[in-house]
Amino acid sequence: MNGNIQLSKIRFQSRDTRREVRHVALVMDRLSDLADPDCLNNEQHQHPAQAVREAVRAALLLSISYLTIHLSPFRLPMTPREDCALCMEILNQFIRENLPEVRARNVRIKIIGTPSDISSSEAKFLRESVEATARNTGMTLLLALEYEAREDIVAAIRSLAGQVAEGRLDPAEVDANKIGMSLETAGIPDPDLIIRISRKQWLSNFFLWQSAYAEFVFLPINWRDFNKEAFDAAIGEYTRRERRFGGVTSRSAPSRQIAG
Repeated sequence: MNGNIQLSKIRFQSRDTRREVRHVALVMDRLSDLADPDCLNNEQHQHPAQAVREAVRAALLLSISYLTIHLSPFRLPMTPREDCALCMEILNQFIRENLPEVRARNVRIKIIGTPSDISSSEAKFLRESVEATARNTGMTLLLALEYEAREDIVAAIRSLAGQVAEGRLDPAEVDANKIGMSLETAGIPDPDLIIRISRKQWLSNFFLWQSAYAEFVFLPINWRDFNKEAFDAAIGEYTRRERRFGGVTSRSAPSRQIAG
């Protein structure tokens, strides 16, 4: 199935199916396209930070437990430096303007990745924002900053290899669960749905391990135009699909269902 959808054609099947979605991940790209003042100041388009707020509010309305926003592939060789700067501008503006609401709505902020190209004041601001919401028990908002999936997997394997070398881990005990629990997303369920923004259809080195059974929806819009309607459209497309995890449909096996 082609995951590229037209927003006007998507509707929810039922309220109950929404509950199946625990974790949604949003991948945005080409932030430098938004750096043009004509984009940031154009009344027809919202500021990119408002798109982050729209995503958070839409996820809360649908009782999503985990929302990941991959803001920018900082260290990709072809990533313009202005992408990195604009990423931090978007994030800082979102947190400054919405932290009271985030706290009031019981949202917990978590950072994954190791952002290095940021100032000490920006790092302090992020740390304080995470600490301010650490005790919240509602939706978890994961902000992926300079997160690179390959490096995350390599670090996990290296950690496990070290435990084996030190005699603290039997090599036979190394399995998918052990690797998953060694990633930065340990304890967080894999995404059910990954929404790709900006007309791109690639992962940008994001959640390569965690996306093994995820559904993908590609939205033909720019990040600055992302809103509740777009989020609802992607969820609606997700709920229309039958997730089998390697099994077969009831139509193809009428006598029984086979679990994958």
